[in-house]
Amino acid sequence: MPDGMPSIYGSTGSRRLARLVIEVLLLTFIATRAIEFYFRLGPPQPGRVNYGVILLVVVGAYLLVRRPHGGALQLSAILYAIGLALTLDDFGMRFHGKRAIFDAIVVIAAILLLIAFAPPLRHFQPRHWVMTLVFIGVVTWFGVMLLKSGNRVPAVNPSTQPAHGERDSAADPL
Repeated sequence: MPDGMPSIYGSTGSRRLARLVIEVLLLTFIATRAIEFYFRLGPPQPGRVNYGVILLVVVGAYLLVRRPHGGALQLSAILYAIGLALTLDDFGMRFHGKRAIFDAIVVIAAILLLIAFAPPLRHFQPRHWVMTLVFIGVVTWFGVMLLKSGNRVPAVNPSTQPAHGERDSAADPL
């Protein structure tokens, strides 16, 4: 490639930043799903989308106005990824009965993006191998969790549920 021509893959710094966003997104998404899977006491409750959207808006505005560098840019990328993961997780609740499919699509897409932004194997350093093993373990565990879940908690459509304190006249005719 001639000097001065931009690479279609971006600079090394932008590839690292993209990897950081994808890694944090994947870990946050899997963590929120795992917490819900193990600690959910009732039907899914939308709400994290608010936190996710707020993070996305604040970080986006900060990036546009301040144009950070170095550590501030990395922190912005981490907060952006967390906001995106929370928003995607909440969005997935809209897929009543198909949640596992949505989760699998998000995780597979993130893995493919990690592969796309990874350095060539000949340039892998020990930290790359460690992160690769961590992600293989986390994603394998998440896949097993998805397979075991089998839609363990039924989807609830809030519009068909009686309001708190109201009687369901079909179930209780008195």
